[in-house]
Amino acid sequence: MTTTEAAPGRTSTRAEGGICILVGLACIAIPFIFAIGLTVLVGLCFIGAGLVWIYRGSRQGSAQQGQRSIFSLVLAAVMVVGGAIVIVYPQTGNLAIGILLLAQGAVTLGVALLQRRDSGTGFLLALAAGLAGLAFGLVVLLAGPFAQSWVLPLLVGIDLVLLGLSLLTAPAGGVPART
Repeated sequence: MTTTEAAPGRTSTRAEGGICILVGLACIAIPFIFAIGLTVLVGLCFIGAGLVWIYRGSRQGSAQQGQRSIFSLVLAAVMVVGGAIVIVYPQTGNLAIGILLLAQGAVTLGVALLQRRDSGTGFLLALAAGLAGLAFGLVVLLAGPFAQSWVLPLLVGIDLVLLGLSLLTAPAGGVPART
């Protein structure tokens, strides 16, 4: 029986997943408080997540992870630029956040399809996170100003929890241990 050792970036993936889950649960539990300043906060969160994805994408060097690295860097660029737009132009918050959720959903779906052979649970959670991102992006875009009061924090919270769970269960990319 072969055991695996955790890949070097596994700890950062788990930390990112845990943070996403905690912030997501807070958004769900107290949406009215999170609605205050949520546009700027979401912009900062997208920039932070984008920077983490840039770091992760730059550390994935094997040919096997090449496609995941490209998806990570595309998602990172979308998140950083979109987050900056939300911060600079907060009046466009709903539109920008809806588009960001759609983009995050699409890229997460792409990653899910790439890892469908790697992990049953990881694939299903990434698939759910991607579909949720697409659905929530559409809801935010269609809800208009109403979305900013409580729909937006609730949907962002659920999306973050699903994304966090998918990160916690993502394949570690481990290498066989020498016995």
